[in-house]
Amino acid sequence: MKTAPVALLYQALPPPLIDGLRKDAKPGGYSDGGADIAFALRSAGVNVVTPAPAPDASKALDWVFPDTAEGIRSAGAAGASVLWANTVLFEGHPLETAMVDFDIVGQLPAAMQAFDDKFETNHLLAKAGLPVARSFLLSGTAKENACALADVEDACTTRGMSFPMIVKPVRGRGSQGVTLVESLGALRDAATALIAAATFGDMLMVEEFLDGDEMTVTLMPPASPRPDGSRAPTHWALPPVYRFDQRGGSTLQRRRSGHRQQHRNRPGATTRSGHRGDDRQLRLGSRAGRRAHRDPDRLPGRS
Repeated sequence: MKTAPVALLYQALPPPLIDGLRKDAKPGGYSDGGADIAFALRSAGVNVVTPAPAPDASKALDWVFPDTAEGIRSAGAAGASVLWANTVLFEGHPLETAMVDFDIVGQLPAAMQAFDDKFETNHLLAKAGLPVARSFLLSGTAKENACALADVEDACTTRGMSFPMIVKPVRGRGSQGVTLVESLGALRDAATALIAAATFGDMLMVEEFLDGDEMTVTLMPPASPRPDGSRAPTHWALPPVYRFDQRGGSTLQRRRSGHRQQHRNRPGATTRSGHRGDDRQLRLGSRAGRRAHRDPDRLPGRS
């Protein structure tokens, strides 16, 4: 089966500050996972375009292009017509312009920016009638819609929240910066350290701690073909992900239930993940506005 030429993108652009908040970049910019995806696709017979003419399986950057405007141009010049965005997207990202000329596997940048805000996403879920953990925003000083650190005890009491609780970045990845706190003093210490470091910006979330096992279910839109290539006019779910090995109130590892990873690891690779480290399953995107995915035979495959 002939497939469209695919190029993998990794995060080379520094994360922007959005409303005072930052999603800290992963070292390597997901180049390791992107290289694994590229290797798996090529092993499955997909036409994968790479920066190196003969990519070394042990060198991640031989397999992936940077997500800069120059990197995207290089991918196009190398023959790619599909860009697999294994990166962090946001409004103004070069991919927005590239969507005119390429098919995209990934998220729309504006949607990615909106839903990377965990507090706002929880608010939207609550408005839709879904149960979510109680939470509030916390900053070093009082801001609009954010509690000052000095007033955190009153904020917890007003909302009926009791310890233990979770303190975490509003925009983050892979449980980075997530801290389980057992007392008011521990909450203040953790929040003070995170705000002072400014790695994630100047605001945090304080959230109700929900004990027990954690499952993640990824819902796919109707436009996305199912694993067997079929389509239906309804949303559908990927196999559930059961998370285990929680330490300090956050999940450090994860595995899939229902099936194992279907791709082979690159020889010498250090990652075992076929998707980005912040646990989002890559979705099948579309060209901006005017074109959705067309013939499923042209799609580069799914992980």
